[in-house]
Amino acid sequence: MQPIFSLIDCWQAELRSNERSTNARDQRATAADAGTVDIGADITVNRLAFGAMRITGRGIWGEPPDRNQARAVLRRAVELGVNLIDTADAYGPKVSEELIAQVLRPYPDDLDVATKVDSYSRVSGNDWPSRSGGQLESEGYRAIA
Repeated sequence: MQPIFSLIDCWQAELRSNERSTNARDQRATAADAGTVDIGADITVNRLAFGAMRITGRGIWGEPPDRNQARAVLRRAVELGVNLIDTADAYGPKVSEELIAQVLRPYPDDLDVATKVDSYSRVSGNDWPSRSGGQLESEGYRAIA
């Protein structure tokens, strides 16, 4: 004879199933799960980084279609353990760097932002002065020699 299950038994089984799926969602992979890599002698970052090229407008020029969504993406990347963001002055131009500063400043101690300078003038042919390490540091970046 087959056992008869009550509604309470079914409900409890469903709760256990939901609990397992909730726990699985809470244990999502993070950038740290990819391991780390050393940059130079004194910087260690997670191997999974964030490339900020696509938080700008179409074709990497101008403002993003949804600035709030771009901000949310940056915040979420850091929440998921990204501690290296790659950007360049040419993205926007300057849009990705400005968004990063607006959203993440003051920068967490373990966050490194790698930026390529003077790339805008090479890409566009415009005369845009290069920035020195001191200028980068005054903008909140740590200069890497």
